[in-house]
Amino acid sequence: MDEKTMVKLLNSAYDKALQGLPGAESAEELAKEYLRESGTLSEKADSLIR
Repeated sequence: MDEKTMVKLLNSAYDKALQGLPGAESAEELAKEYLRESGTLSEKADSLIR
């Protein structure tokens, strides 16, 4: 795979992570959902990662 193709692939994956896939939340929506839960910020971050 050449560099140009790799950059296009990574850009596409990044955009999908930020905007969300059909039927899935965007990264921002997911983070907001976890922030509404109870607990410390550290606990919320841990919960999101797991």
